[in-house]
Amino acid sequence: MLTRSNCCVAAIAVMVAVTGCRKEPPAKERAKSDAETQSRVVAKLAKADEYDGTIDHIVSKCPNCALHMDGTHEHVLQVSGYTLRFCAEHCKKEYEKDTANAILALKIPED
Repeated sequence: MLTRSNCCVAAIAVMVAVTGCRKEPPAKERAKSDAETQSRVVAKLAKADEYDGTIDHIVSKCPNCALHMDGTHEHVLQVSGYTLRFCAEHCKKEYEKDTANAILALKIPED
């Protein structure tokens, strides 16, 4: 006979079996992953900085527009020692939502 407590235990067991037991990675692994992501972000920023013709830690072309539009002094974002200039406020806001992933997804045009 199933009692209410047996049903609860069974439901929890099913939920764990279906979803799995997800543990947070250890702090050391998270730190390593964060460091790797940061390194990739800086490398991508360096390429974008080089693409605009002047290596000065300023990405003068709008990253949200795939480096096709000129950025302005009014719409800037500071990331890892680089200044990113955007052509408009809405482009800047798109990057602010998830800056690291946006930078990593940036396609830098071929020369």
